[in-house]
Amino acid sequence: MRTIWHLTDDAPRDPERVLGGNPATVTIGTWPIGPSQRVAVSYTIEHPDRTERTGWADASWHHNSAVNSYWVAQLPAARTGDRIRYQPCGIGPEGETTAREVVIEVGPPVFLALLWHHHQPLYRDLAAATPRGSYQLPWVRLHAIRDYYSMAALVARYPRVRASFNLTPVLLDQLDDYARHGATDRHLDLTLTPAERLSAEERLELVSSFFDADWHHQVLRHERYAELFRAATRKRGLTLQELRDLQMWSNLAWFGTRFQTEPTELVTGEVVRVDDLVRQGRDFTAGDIRRMVEEQVKILRAVVPLHRILQEKGQIEVVTSPYFHPILPLLIDTESATPEGDLSRLRAGLVNQQAL
Repeated sequence: MRTIWHLTDDAPRDPERVLGGNPATVTIGTWPIGPSQRVAVSYTIEHPDRTERTGWADASWHHNSAVNSYWVAQLPAARTGDRIRYQPCGIGPEGETTAREVVIEVGPPVFLALLWHHHQPLYRDLAAATPRGSYQLPWVRLHAIRDYYSMAALVARYPRVRASFNLTPVLLDQLDDYARHGATDRHLDLTLTPAERLSAEERLELVSSFFDADWHHQVLRHERYAELFRAATRKRGLTLQELRDLQMWSNLAWFGTRFQTEPTELVTGEVVRVDDLVRQGRDFTAGDIRRMVEEQVKILRAVVPLHRILQEKGQIEVVTSPYFHPILPLLIDTESATPEGDLSRLRAGLVNQQAL
């Protein structure tokens, strides 16, 4: 062999970051393919007390690709704080060749806890004489079709990943209201109102609030939604068809990426299909809009079952907090309860009460 290499895309080390007590697998590439070839890795493990251990790790041939051969060797486990120096070497009829020496510091294991806090305040005006399922803002519904299902589904794709999800009771209550009791909100009411039946005031409200999304990741990345945004900023009235397309895109842009790109089967067995609407892009009908909203409800119905299944499998842990999620910061730091100075007076009052 004439050339040998390591630490490239086709010849990596696994893991890249070596932890104490764990071996590392190195892949080595050689060129050209030939008979009577041999590859090994020389290594030196340097300990913090300045002692060291040296040795050779024979590499096994793994496969050929085009004109290259690939070999795999395993470095022995070292302790946290050790330093490993290693160098792949190849021997063939053409002679001996070596790759550059690699030095790695053996580090401690990293204990990482993933806790995703899913929360929304209560969007129902408790003082107003409105039905239970009438919400002022759409964020529970829109975040459910973008985040609450998709984030758990992402974890499910990697069975070795463990995570915790904080689902607050106020969020679960509203999800249930949408999923099982037909809850609505002002944005949804405007979405489902046929464009020709919108009053002048409702048209203004629709244009002023239906671009409430991330401009770069949700609005401008979709050609038709961006067109509608530019038309609205030119201060001209939108046509009926533009209003219908805006009703669609103000919802469609909130669906998770996978929903937008392909039909997706949920854990409930239902299939969500909006990718065809994304590809259509424009000229939507009132029927298209109703169908899109029905796809949202499918996702809303699947959020809790997906978390339940993952928890029963032991892949995630569902944790919770008091009903209204603003209480949660108090569990972390009571200083958030009052402005600066008030907490000391509160503590003084508690001390006086205890004295009494």
